Amino acid sequence: MNFLSPEYENEQGLDSLLDLMIPADSSRSLPPGSAVGFQPDALAWENLKSLNEESLKTFEKKFYLLTNAQKIALIKGLKRHQQTAFARLARHLAEVYYLVPEVARAIGSGHQVPFPEGYSVEEGDLSLLEPVYLRGRIYREI
Repeated sequence: MNFLSPEYENEQGLDSLLDLMIPADSSRSLPPGSAVGFQPDALAWENLKSLNEESLKTFEKKFYLLTNAQKIALIKGLKRHQQTAFARLARHLAEVYYLVPEVARAIGSGHQVPFPEGYSVEEGDLSLLEPVYLRGRIYREI
C-alpha cells in the first residue's frame, strides 16, 4: 500500500482512534485497541471522516498526527453531535477486544472455549427429573 494514499491515512486515523479508546498496558501485557483485528463498519469510517475534517479545520493536521490531548478535545466536541455513533463504535471495539484470547488471559477472565476441550460438565442427579418424566407429555404436536 502506498503510505501517502487515502487508504493508509484512513487506517492510521482508525488505529490512532482505537489506541486512544483502548491504550496498550505493557505492565499487564494488554495490547492496544488497534492490535486486535477490529473491523470497522461504514459508520466507523464516517466517524473517522468527520474527525479528519474537523481536525483539518481546527488544527490543520490529520487526526492521526494530533497529540492525544488534541484528539480528546476534538472527540469531545464531535461527541455531542454524534453520541450514538461513538457509543456504537466503543461498544463494538470492546466486544472484539475482550474476546481476544491474549486479552482474556491477561485480565484473568478464564476465557475458555466450550467445545471440544473446554469446560467440563459435572454429572448431576438425573433422578430429580423423574416427576417431569412421570407427568407425561404436556404439549400438543402440530
